[in-house]
Amino acid sequence: MNFDEVTINITKERKDFIEQLLFENEGYTESEMGLFETSSEVHYFVTQYNWNDGLNPLKWLVNSELCDKGTALYVYWSFDVLYLLDPSDEMTAEINKQAKSLILELQNKYLSGFFRKNEIKYDPIEDGQIGKVDVYKIKKGIYKIPIEMTMANIVT
Repeated sequence: MNFDEVTINITKERKDFIEQLLFENEGYTESEMGLFETSSEVHYFVTQYNWNDGLNPLKWLVNSELCDKGTALYVYWSFDVLYLLDPSDEMTAEINKQAKSLILELQNKYLSGFFRKNEIKYDPIEDGQIGKVDVYKIKKGIYKIPIEMTMANIVT
């Protein structure tokens, strides 16, 4: 399922609800993140969310049983993973430390099979988040990222 199919699977009423949450809200609470009903709704919110508003909604959603494998990969690669996981770079900004923590949590959950839903396809290479040279460097161990994180999830 690609992103266009995801938005089609959301009713207009639910899409309006999510957009109201996104654009008319001055803060997000964990209880609001619990109002999503489907993986498609979680994915839509994540793809439309302004990440400058903070990482808490993303943390809550990737811990939800509604978070799909494709959504988890999307969130993972939407961060600057190659930079944030570079061990030679000392990060001082608190937001970078929070982002790195979320990336590592996502990576561990993805590899351990935490994300049970697998209806939304995401391919970081097709999306332009990483290139063939990056994949080569990951395979060679230059970047300390599991190769599984570079592969599109197979939708079941």
